Order: sequence, then structure tokens, then C-alpha cells
Amino acid sequence: MSRSVIEIVSFRVKPGISDEAFLKPNEPVEAFLRAQSGFVGRHLSKNDDGQWFDHVEWASLEQAHAAAQKSPPSHLSRSWAGPSRWKR
Repeated sequence: MSRSVIEIVSFRVKPGISDEAFLKPNEPVEAFLRAQSGFVGRHLSKNDDGQWFDHVEWASLEQAHAAAQKSPPSHLSRSWAGPSRWKR
């Protein structure tokens, strides 16, 4: 039995960047993810403290790794994003 995998990234955008300015560039990221084998779903959320969470579900760890190998440079590296905290 294979298990799905949840990838969670937490981060903050730089001060002065609106939610709209952050979310608009995410449209191509969403399209890329939807085109990948094993993609189940994605949810972006923001807490009251301004911290964002990007939850991505994959059908398997192997498919998550395969998508990561094909992914374009991270949308989190753009000038509007602050540091992210990656956890495995």
C-alpha cells in the first residue's frame, strides 16, 4: 500500500508586499504542479501573524521527488519573499 506525502513549506513575504502581489506569481506554480504525475492537491494559507504555509500533497514520495527534479526555480526565491523554513 502506498502512502500519500504532504510537503509543507512555511515562509513570510517581505514587509510591504500585499497578498495579491504574492499570489499572482503563484498561478504558474499551480499550473506546473497540476501537470505533474502524482499531484493530489495544494493549499496556500496564511495565519494571523503573517506566516504563509504551502501544503502540497503527492500520491507518493517518488512522485514528489520526480516533480522536484523538474521544477523551475522556486517562486519563494523571488525578491518579494523572505526566508523559508524547509523541514523534512
